[in-house]
Amino acid sequence: MQADRQPFQAPVDVLQPPPDLGTWYQDFENHFRGSSQVIRERLQVYLPYLDASPVSVQAPLLDLGCGRGDWLALLRDVGYPARGVDTNPAALAQARQQGLEVEQADVIDCLNAQPPSSLGAVSALHLVEHLPFEHLLRLLDAALRALVPDGLLIIETPNPENLSVGACHFHTDPTHHHPLVPAVLEFTVAHRGFAGSRILRLNPDLPEHCLPGTDALTMRLNATLHGPRDYAVVACKAATHSDSSAYRFPLASRAERLTDSGHVVLEQLAR
Repeated sequence: MQADRQPFQAPVDVLQPPPDLGTWYQDFENHFRGSSQVIRERLQVYLPYLDASPVSVQAPLLDLGCGRGDWLALLRDVGYPARGVDTNPAALAQARQQGLEVEQADVIDCLNAQPPSSLGAVSALHLVEHLPFEHLLRLLDAALRALVPDGLLIIETPNPENLSVGACHFHTDPTHHHPLVPAVLEFTVAHRGFAGSRILRLNPDLPEHCLPGTDALTMRLNATLHGPRDYAVVACKAATHSDSSAYRFPLASRAERLTDSGHVVLEQLAR
């Protein structure tokens, strides 16, 4: 009798995402991520890197997972040619309302459709945590092919070094796969052939949320629980196949001073 039993198969409609998932997710992101003004202020940290990049009308920036277009709007306002791609029609509708150039497509398919050495920069801000790891590898390979020599790569994602992020806030978004440790993402970017990779730790908690005190234990707790909530890996496509580790971003020091401000805040909490 048991041999006649058939394995359970869920109905097809149970396995399909609900048709309004895109709308739900955009409303969710609007509620939890913060206002466009706040996000745009945070994203200004990347402008010094773009100043040193080959982004131009002939080699624009492509933003992967552009969402409602906060980054694209900032780039337009400061004069950088850029366009975006996302799979969420609700997010793209908000971007188009701002007059931004966006398209609905799979981000890796979009990258693969670009001519080789045609983009001055590729950005992916809070995208890679939504991807299986093998898709991240494909994304990096496609980005490297599409970038011009010295073209810029920017990847931003939640920082699990902050235990509040790694243990709780990361999991607020049910579409996240898993956190990526900064050193692992930096290693992976370099391993796929990018040059000059470096980590920028970003967006520490507000000082008023931190524990008072300047002793070593309090400072350690504040750094662990209230330190940078996000981080980025920035890198470039080497101009040659020679020693790519020697690449240096010409204007990186200004951006690094900005990202270091989080650590300065922690050190000055009780002063």
